[in-house]
Amino acid sequence: MGIEKNKINNAIIFRGHSIGDMMTCLPLIQAIEVHFPNSVIYCATTPIGKQILSIFMPGIKTIEFNHAWTRLQTISAIKLFSFVKQTNKIKPEMTITTTNIDDNSFYDLLSVATGAKYRLGFKNDRKCRFYNYPAKEEATEHDIQRNVGLLASVMGRKIDIPKLNIPIFDVTETIELQKILGVSDISNALVIHPFGKRLSRSWPKGNYAAVVSYLLSAFKEDIIFIGSDQDWSEVQTIVAGQTERVKNLAGKLSTREMVNLLLNAKLFIGIDSGPFHIRVLSEKPCIVIWGPGDFNKWGNYHASNVTVLKKQFVCSPCYKNACNDNSCIKRISTDEVITAIKKYFTI
Repeated sequence: MGIEKNKINNAIIFRGHSIGDMMTCLPLIQAIEVHFPNSVIYCATTPIGKQILSIFMPGIKTIEFNHAWTRLQTISAIKLFSFVKQTNKIKPEMTITTTNIDDNSFYDLLSVATGAKYRLGFKNDRKCRFYNYPAKEEATEHDIQRNVGLLASVMGRKIDIPKLNIPIFDVTETIELQKILGVSDISNALVIHPFGKRLSRSWPKGNYAAVVSYLLSAFKEDIIFIGSDQDWSEVQTIVAGQTERVKNLAGKLSTREMVNLLLNAKLFIGIDSGPFHIRVLSEKPCIVIWGPGDFNKWGNYHASNVTVLKKQFVCSPCYKNACNDNSCIKRISTDEVITAIKKYFTI
């Protein structure tokens, strides 16, 4: 028998040190809202996680939590003490930790420190765990499914994955975004997200240039490159010498502006990274150039608007930041990307 709805007044979720992590955690948060409608939900997350929550689920309260605090070499005792003090004031009845079982056990200790009666997390035979409602992490499960499955461990039954509410953007802010992009209608934009934090997920810049050439010949719409501040110079090497229809907006958009663009653009081409997880929700064409990441866990959305181009290697999945070979993504050809584009558009 599961927990009664009125038994949970406050709940804390530990998750979201990146955009992708937070996006795959949102269905869990929404499921908690459904099953415990009277509870106040807090999410211990990073500044970027807080920004994503403010866009998709603005009613959720947040506590700043830096993933690096759990690594002993970068630990800040003062910050951790402040964090534990905040959680003690909340007095949660339930904590849910959605971090991977390979992360260190500091999350376990934090869940105990909150004093929560129900502590949900993934079990790990190699380390001491402090979750009294542990769930087994299945290797073939998508991250959304595994996260919602944590709630099932305390409810005593299967929990359906809720469909996320898509944020509605004010007409004024969309017009302002169109001015920043230099386009008359963001629904006609062709968006490319070429780089991420992990170098091992980088597709050759020459390949992107070839795809841009095709898009310029096949479409009349503008091509918008997005990314972080650190990506701008790399993107510029692709954009340099192109027509004014090809624009480098890496590091130039706020998180809210980026989400608005991703949910409304005509086409998205990118790698296994946060923007991809946002784009999936749009139900508009999304082409992903997959590298060494765990496809079952992060890429297998079973969505008709998503085409994932990938090569299977014996070393996959791999979580290295850099790779001496990187063949898993380099062997994806520009022709494969162009074929994927043609699948969605009559050209």
